[in-house]
Amino acid sequence: MSQIRSKIAGVSFKNNNGTDRQAIIRKFVHAGDPLILVREPHNKFSEDGSAVAVYIRIKKFWFFTSHEQLGYIGSNISGDVAAHMDSRRPVKAVVSDVTGGTKGKSIGVNIIIELIGAS
Repeated sequence: MSQIRSKIAGVSFKNNNGTDRQAIIRKFVHAGDPLILVREPHNKFSEDGSAVAVYIRIKKFWFFTSHEQLGYIGSNISGDVAAHMDSRRPVKAVVSDVTGGTKGKSIGVNIIIELIGAS
């Protein structure tokens, strides 16, 4: 198992559906929360086709859950994560901590990614 520590890129942008990633992070994201990684090989902003989106599952009501996008795995490690996912090997990701957000600055999210079965 290989473990990668990184931060989520693009947390200050809005999602395609208009939701504000910063608002989602402030309200729903905490250390230890599991994350969902989704490959986006046809993402127009990915030069090498290795885009990996990061989502969190949240409860909006006691019976309703949704998946909200927080951003992307940074391009410096997305190639390794994408290759691992494309080979159908399991990947786990969790929030290690939420940072910033003071004096008008954006909130950031640090994460731990486990590439299971990697050497």
